[in-house]
Amino acid sequence: VISGSGEAVTPEMYLNNGHVSEFNFARQLAPNFKDENKLCYLDSFGPSWGFIDSSKAVTFMDNHDTQRGEAVLTYKDGDVYYLANVFMLATQYGYPKVMSSYAFDSHDQGPPSYPVTCGNDWICEHRRPEVANMVAWRKTAGDSAMKNFVK
Repeated sequence: VISGSGEAVTPEMYLNNGHVSEFNFARQLAPNFKDENKLCYLDSFGPSWGFIDSSKAVTFMDNHDTQRGEAVLTYKDGDVYYLANVFMLATQYGYPKVMSSYAFDSHDQGPPSYPVTCGNDWICEHRRPEVANMVAWRKTAGDSAMKNFVK
């Protein structure tokens, strides 16, 4: 369920069925990375920002629905995008999902016509060292609270 104002169907309607994509996570996190002067506001990032319950939320910076449209950050933003993914994996909120995609120049462009081999047109965001290492870190840290956030 893609949440948005005026939608007839809301994510809250599906919480009893399992995990729900929390589209507002990226919508609210990304602008804080696009403007580095706003990073200091992330010390309270999480449920207090109006998100669905953490135990039901699937978080992401971009996904197959948003990467070519509404996403504020995608692989095309380079290091800022990967830093936001690192933060997503570092925070205890939700169940993080990392995008793995291919390069595109237009909204309706399909995947490369050759098998997946990371590099060239296959982006493979999940294999970036900083992202892959943070997945391992997340497994160890689990849902530990954020502490000693330096503004």
